[in-house]
Amino acid sequence: MCVSIDKASFSWGFKIEERSSGDMSKSVKGADKFKLNVEKFEKEVISDISLQMKLGDHLVVVGQVGCGKSSFLFTVMGETIKTKGDMKVNGSIAYVEQEPFILSESVKNNILFGKEYNKERFEAAIHASQLIKDCKIFSNGVNTLIGERGVNISGG
Repeated sequence: MCVSIDKASFSWGFKIEERSSGDMSKSVKGADKFKLNVEKFEKEVISDISLQMKLGDHLVVVGQVGCGKSSFLFTVMGETIKTKGDMKVNGSIAYVEQEPFILSESVKNNILFGKEYNKERFEAAIHASQLIKDCKIFSNGVNTLIGERGVNISGG
């Protein structure tokens, strides 16, 4: 398994509680009034989930606003604290942000993004992103400047 989650729950963090007046430990400046209670967690953001993913599987997370999509993704990326159950991740996970951005560069440089030019891969990227018609219209083709100082192209 690449990702295995078994009946696990997750929280954003530990509860921070005020120290009693008798506790005199002061290890962190300004933290003398508070203590980290490792026995108590903030409200769980994900509860009792199970997931099995194999190498090469893809996962698309959809749902209504506020249903926990982002919390789930942060959990899979290891950004929350497991409060119960089991979670194992073997290998690496890629997270693709939903907000696109464009460099104020040529179409070509936006596609290459610093990588070496490979004709077959470049043409496949132009085809996959449906930019063939656009590049034919642009005065300088794939060398046309786009972004803030150049031509505007749709993010859709």
